Amino acid sequence: MSQAGREPGEQPTLDALRAATGAAHRELDERLIFVRSPRREATVAYLAAFLAFLAPRERRVWAQPQLEDLDPRRRLAKARWLREDLERLGGMPVPEDDPGDLGPWPRALGVAYVLEGSTLGSQVLRRRPGLDTLRYLEGYGEATGPMWLALIERLEREGRDRAAREAIVDGAASTFDDLHSWLEVAGCMAPTRSDRAS
Repeated sequence: MSQAGREPGEQPTLDALRAATGAAHRELDERLIFVRSPRREATVAYLAAFLAFLAPRERRVWAQPQLEDLDPRRRLAKARWLREDLERLGGMPVPEDDPGDLGPWPRALGVAYVLEGSTLGSQVLRRRPGLDTLRYLEGYGEATGPMWLALIERLEREGRDRAAREAIVDGAASTFDDLHSWLEVAGCMAPTRSDRAS
């Protein structure tokens, strides 16, 4: 048995994150208008809204001195890519949604799980017609997988401590909830069935 009684290869922190965020993640995938119908207007609206959400959180996450080993300068590029795509499509930025202090630093790892996870989904989205020219969807290119694995390894290492794991999971779940609400208000989400029925 490994530390804390775990078998080699077990990923309890990742499993806890998936359990806490899976439903919200699936709903975003199903309801994002620009994914369902990648017209210019829907894509611009999403890029502007996601940039306003991601940029302040990205800065706060990668300002954490405990995360200097995860190549923060490289990971901070996502906001720049979003701005480039938005400018190229003729869109305008909207005011940022700054969350303020992230709380205990392990919560920043949970926020990073959501922000960095978007680079994985992007690899699938960029194969769709109308989305294949977006720089943001290229992610880190061939380094996307290795950079994701580096984050997961760090999540698991910190998550050996129960309090840290709870903070990580809370940070991720809260970020998904906030993102859902932000995109809803920005008009980037398709109505639910209950919305259409009312």
